[in-house]
Amino acid sequence: MHTHSEALLSKSERRELAERLAAFPGAMSISAARGLFAALGSVPEVVRPLTWLSLVLGEEWNPFESATKRTVGLVVRLYKDTLGQLARAARSVLPAAEDVDAISEWCWGYTRGVELNDFGFDELSVEAWDALWVIEDLAGSAADGEPPPPGSDEAAYVAKQGAGLYGMVMCVYRDWARARASGVPDEAPPPRPTGAVGRNDPCPCGSGKKYKKCCAH
Repeated sequence: MHTHSEALLSKSERRELAERLAAFPGAMSISAARGLFAALGSVPEVVRPLTWLSLVLGEEWNPFESATKRTVGLVVRLYKDTLGQLARAARSVLPAAEDVDAISEWCWGYTRGVELNDFGFDELSVEAWDALWVIEDLAGSAADGEPPPPGSDEAAYVAKQGAGLYGMVMCVYRDWARARASGVPDEAPPPRPTGAVGRNDPCPCGSGKKYKKCCAH
């Protein structure tokens, strides 16, 4: 079960966290971290803090270094804040739709969170699957490390889809509610298929899903 608590960060603390994240090699932006946390609050599987802290702060961060304690504390509060907003269905869980860079980064973080989950995909509706595909598309520019150029078709697409992103995120959140409540199943996950299978290829298990959304985990 996920615990949704409210631990709001002030504007000055958000600015401080953004500056601290920028100082960590390979760290996420604050928008990407919020997207990651929104996914972790939606998926059925509970992901351990050390796992998502490593994603947010980058692989080079040292959990035993005293200088990082303030940063970790702010990240944990952002995590709790994001889950609280998600549970309340607050629109503030998302960046402003017109901020295409933040939307792309948020969606990139969200896809990273979904990839950490191993089960419950069969409980998603067609609408939720469509939402995940759109979110993955919106994450493309952030994953490439290049924001969409202002005025480009890509920027226009991100802005258009970003306007409907709230409904997509809440659709996935609602579809996974029962799986979140039931917890991780006791049975082992399906075996990984052998052979060279692309992440976007149909999964060899026959589910009809893409490999990365099925047995790639």
